[in-house]
Amino acid sequence: MLQLATGPRQYSLDSSPSPRGGTRERGEALPLRILGEYHYATARSKLAYQCGVMLGRIHQIPIAELPAGLPDLSPQEDFDRLQALLDQYGNTSAVHQLALNWLRQNTPTHSNLTLVHGDFRNGNLLVDDEGLVAELDWELARIGNPAQDPGYICANVSLKDRMRFSCARLRGICLGLFLKGVNSAHDNHPPDASLWLYC
Repeated sequence: MLQLATGPRQYSLDSSPSPRGGTRERGEALPLRILGEYHYATARSKLAYQCGVMLGRIHQIPIAELPAGLPDLSPQEDFDRLQALLDQYGNTSAVHQLALNWLRQNTPTHSNLTLVHGDFRNGNLLVDDEGLVAELDWELARIGNPAQDPGYICANVSLKDRMRFSCARLRGICLGLFLKGVNSAHDNHPPDASLWLYC
């Protein structure tokens, strides 16, 4: 899907189930190293803005050019999917359940549906010492409200979750820079009110 974006270059597309034959790109996708090691200090200073730009470009990919069969869920179907995930993890806090219930009753409207990555967070970012190299793990990609993706990187789903912007260890990362990057990449970003319902 990234080959359709005007942003990050696609390095490998292989439909074979074999793990061999792919290319290796520079960088790491190990959140605690990216967040804590001195080697990544420059990358951390740029990462939020770069993530926003990448996400904005992903959301610009025309739906007509996406692969056939990509999930296209209604908001209520998507909330059902999220409920199933929360139930599966078994450690859902009352706050998460109340938030999901509230979203069901106050579903944000956004007429401009786009490609949604579905798990846009630090653990799926490939980063080198200069910043963002690529976004990994597209298995949850679908057509949906573009405000969902910033919600994934902002969420603090469990005590073990140390990979999101809400984490205190994300030194050098600023949500404001992330949103500035998203807005700089395209004109059809959702209004802040819609975005914050997901965050």
